[in-house]
Amino acid sequence: MITTESNFKSEVAIALKRFKAIKLMVDQTTWKLTIATERLIIRPQQPEDYKLWYEGYASRQIDLTGCDQDWFIKLCQKHQKLALEDRCYVFWYFLSK
Repeated sequence: MITTESNFKSEVAIALKRFKAIKLMVDQTTWKLTIATERLIIRPQQPEDYKLWYEGYASRQIDLTGCDQDWFIKLCQKHQKLALEDRCYVFWYFLSK
């Protein structure tokens, strides 16, 4: 099946509505929210995602000078802090295997 942008947006909308599939774990140091359906996973970025992140941005011919793994870990920590403060939420989406 070919996934079109329209189909993908529909999948995202369905995933966000499926509250039964939400796994929420909040404590004072981490914020992890994963929304999972049969075909889609939506979650915050994690330090282990650096390689995927780098490959995605490098292919766009963006200057990534200084964007090493340590920088990315700090970015993930910043996003965690903003989420815990209820100021900003950064999500990534993945197709399930």
